[in-house]
Amino acid sequence: MSIAARWMLSCRDITEMASDYLEGDLGLLERLLFRIHLLHCRACAEFVRQIDLVREGMGLMPGDELELAPEVKESLLEDFRRAHEGE
Repeated sequence: MSIAARWMLSCRDITEMASDYLEGDLGLLERLLFRIHLLHCRACAEFVRQIDLVREGMGLMPGDELELAPEVKESLLEDFRRAHEGE
């Protein structure tokens, strides 16, 4: 495995880290790796953009928590994974 491959985030990583990214809760290296992934993956960039739009639309301020029922969160993540299988 190349050095670059070890540092690259997967689409799954992005879905799991999106809220922390939008809330500014990632460290410098994580934030950099997150942004690099978004530059190369249109699907994840769109996913993060949509989450940000929903947060804005709901009037959530940075640091406010949007609590989803675990089954709703898992359903959304599964839909996203299925949409990106084979990429």
